[in-house]
Amino acid sequence: MSAYYEGSESENSDQQSDPEESEVEKGEFELVQNEQGFSGAVEAVCISFFNDILAYSKLWDEHFTHLDTVLGILNNESLYAKESKCELGMTKLLYLGHIISVDGVRMDPEKIRAIIEWPTPENLTQLRGFLSLCGFYHRFVNGYSRHAAPLTNLMKKGAFIWTPEA
Repeated sequence: MSAYYEGSESENSDQQSDPEESEVEKGEFELVQNEQGFSGAVEAVCISFFNDILAYSKLWDEHFTHLDTVLGILNNESLYAKESKCELGMTKLLYLGHIISVDGVRMDPEKIRAIIEWPTPENLTQLRGFLSLCGFYHRFVNGYSRHAAPLTNLMKKGAFIWTPEA
């Protein structure tokens, strides 16, 4: 479980952002909730993906209320958050391959590095793996489908021939 609050500008002024990284503004970040996810008013302060829960707040005071609500729901359902896996009161955190901070949501630099350093695919299985990793971040890349089209076309039956265009 991660608990994030925006904090004030002065609290976060020491955080540097890389201007070359693409960003998605706050509010555009959506994660699919599992079938037994949180519902009602809690959806406004909490998102879940399988066993990853993120409770978020704009203000520190309301953060405690949100955490109390989320932890109360877990307790009512006899579910528990493992203390060693919890990060509480964070103003910047890594969540499901994304960096979330007062500046918005960005790609994890380690994932960017993995994409850049990915070896040239030699078969369809390797190409699928590469496209899956890149596709996870499609919303951060303007015209992603246009950029990925040459690689996607290689997925057609009998079309895997590596060319400079790909």
